[in-house]
Amino acid sequence: MSIASELDKAQKLIGQSKYKDAQAIYDRVQPSLERISSYDLTVKYYGDQGILNFYQGDFTGAFSKFEMAYEQAVDNKHEIDQMRYLNNMGAAMTYKGDLKGSVSVQEKSITLAKKLNDTLQLSKSLNNLGLVYDEMGELDRALGLYEKAIKLKLTLGLKEEALTTRLNIAGIKLALGKKKDSSLIQSALYEYQQILKDAQELDKPKTTLQALNNSAIIYKIQGDTARAMSVYKDVFKKAELLKDDEVYRVAALNLGINYYQKHEDDIAAKYLFIAEPIIESNSMPTERAKLYKYLSYLYKAQGNDDKAYSYLESYTLAKDSLSNELLQDKIANFEIKYSTAEKEQEILKQRATLAEKALEIQKSNQVITLVSVGAVFIFLLGLLFYRQQKIKNAQLTKEKELEKAMAQIEIQNKLQEQRLRISRDLHDNIGSQLTFLISSIDNLNYGQKLGRQTTSEKLSELSNYTRTTIDELRDTIWAMNKNNISIDDIHDRTNTMVAKININSQDSFLVETQFEENMNITFNAIQGMHIFRIIQESLNNAIKYAQAHLILIKSAKEENNLIITIIDNGKGFDIEQQSLGNGLKNMQDRASMMESNLEITSTLQEGTHVALTIPI
Repeated sequence: MSIASELDKAQKLIGQSKYKDAQAIYDRVQPSLERISSYDLTVKYYGDQGILNFYQGDFTGAFSKFEMAYEQAVDNKHEIDQMRYLNNMGAAMTYKGDLKGSVSVQEKSITLAKKLNDTLQLSKSLNNLGLVYDEMGELDRALGLYEKAIKLKLTLGLKEEALTTRLNIAGIKLALGKKKDSSLIQSALYEYQQILKDAQELDKPKTTLQALNNSAIIYKIQGDTARAMSVYKDVFKKAELLKDDEVYRVAALNLGINYYQKHEDDIAAKYLFIAEPIIESNSMPTERAKLYKYLSYLYKAQGNDDKAYSYLESYTLAKDSLSNELLQDKIANFEIKYSTAEKEQEILKQRATLAEKALEIQKSNQVITLVSVGAVFIFLLGLLFYRQQKIKNAQLTKEKELEKAMAQIEIQNKLQEQRLRISRDLHDNIGSQLTFLISSIDNLNYGQKLGRQTTSEKLSELSNYTRTTIDELRDTIWAMNKNNISIDDIHDRTNTMVAKININSQDSFLVETQFEENMNITFNAIQGMHIFRIIQESLNNAIKYAQAHLILIKSAKEENNLIITIIDNGKGFDIEQQSLGNGLKNMQDRASMMESNLEITSTLQEGTHVALTIPI
């Protein structure tokens, strides 16, 4: 059998999810392929192996093979193949979590697709760009790109190609259903059932497992946990047999989470540990964040605070990576370029239409050349149309210039707001702490001369204060990189801070959190930072001055308000006699800027109660 026939056979086996058999063919033909010089066979060899790796969930291996195929296409100046493998590289980078890199290669791919008028590759690039928005939680924008992609695929009659985009659209409906409209959840389930039916008819085992896995998520939401667990287990076993790491790791992660929620920690650990190495090597940030979150919970339940805190930090980093402002700007610029290209194509069509009409007018004029009055009338009519069109074009040019100016003004306003926010946080927190460090170093030099406090003790204090300063800087950068901050983000940030405090407390006191879940409340970045700073300042006051054994931080939704309370059982203070220090004044100022109410009550020898009430 020729090498070309072998490669065609391997390609069919991939479509049937017979990955092991396909890989055996690639291993067998490699020595023969190295002895000949054939661009078509070489690029197919690398490109199809990339598809095999991708379907198996090995996105790093897939990217490597796609890149080799792309380099072959560049060397041979084959633009169609360059476009195809750029698109595939972008998809692999998205699943690896390299969202910035994905946007860059998708931009190159879509430029070539426009140049070559390739509707199929254009639809794939739109789908992959939708994946980036999907991963960042920009659900409405992701849905818009998916709908454009599926419209192009269905126009071409590509039912198999449309399956992946249909899965993505159903996933968006499910996510929006959980956030906004619960009726969308049933709509998503119906779509998964239709995809399952079509995938089975088209003999697509991978898509079948993906539709089953996503249906199980909905069964769980609807309260049918037993059915959901049964489907997860079935998907897990079948994905293992197919050696499909992508579906295998997702099923393992879902099983681990569900067993943890059933308080069966040993079984939960088994599945989470199965998922961990695969997710860490090949997965999106959302999957890593979910894995780290539940591993942190698991270790916390086992009393291993060090491990719990380590995974909680990893979870925070993974989640923060999805809100990078530079990435959002990069995608926005890419969409503008795409929209501009679409408009240019529309203008070209209009010009062609006008040219056809002009030709018709010319033919008509030849027929009525003897009718002078008619010729004059047509001339005047054409002149009037030309003048009106010229006025309209001038008006459109002015409107575009105005829109561009307004956009520039809006960008400058946003930049100014960002500068003010950074300036105040750096001044309020980092500036004062660095001043303290300078003062402490001067005192250390003076203390050495007087033989007072030992150098090691003072250096230990400076080390701790420096760590606090770094944490303050990280918090400021965290808020700066976000357009919106959810109550879940604040909960996660507070849990990270509390875990670190408890580890360093040496059992002299304990900080606990009781946060209500699934509140779906979102603030802008400035409001979110104010809330976190009030919690942070209240906690610091309780630790420094209250001499408390227990500090409790709670959040709950009551009617149209979010209530955050910080309670300690320390020595308390007399509010009537206590002057309002800078810390308490800053807390009141932050609450006022959010049009919220901050109430502080304290009883001597009983403790202090801080309550922040935020209208929502």
